[in-house]
Amino acid sequence: MDLIAALIWPVFIGAVLWWLRKDIPRLFGALVDRVEKGDSAEAFGVKLGSSQPKLPPDTSAAALPASSPPAQADPGAPHEIYLLHRYTRAKSLDKNGRIYYRLNIWVESDGIDLGTVNSITYHLHETFENPVRVVSDHLTAFALDTGAWGSFLLFADVSFKDGTVWRIERYLNF
Repeated sequence: MDLIAALIWPVFIGAVLWWLRKDIPRLFGALVDRVEKGDSAEAFGVKLGSSQPKLPPDTSAAALPASSPPAQADPGAPHEIYLLHRYTRAKSLDKNGRIYYRLNIWVESDGIDLGTVNSITYHLHETFENPVRVVSDHLTAFALDTGAWGSFLLFADVSFKDGTVWRIERYLNF
């Protein structure tokens, strides 16, 4: 009797899998498609978080255009002024099959009064419309709000009122 009780569940699960044998590949295919598009998926208590969608196979990387020489690197140890960012999903910005996020970037400081900073020149990725943006409002911590669809390395030139310029950077991931 114990043997029969022990075999009931494996036999039942096997019968259900056999009955659904045509639908299981479709289920896994849909799950793979969903994850490749960047959506999260959850099944049987296992959750796969959202990710950046795959680029089409014919997409090739383009060389970055030559730009002005970089400003002097921040001599602080390690940095007295640094970039921070946060992001939120913004479905209303989605276009061309890309998942967009609302991106908020700002600076903070350890030991330097942000009132001594004249402006921050943000150098966004070349795919942005107007990739070079200047913000001069120190009351907002030189905040920049924009939409973005992919991770990239952000450079920012910190222009002080005394004419000194420091370049800082941050990898923006979301």
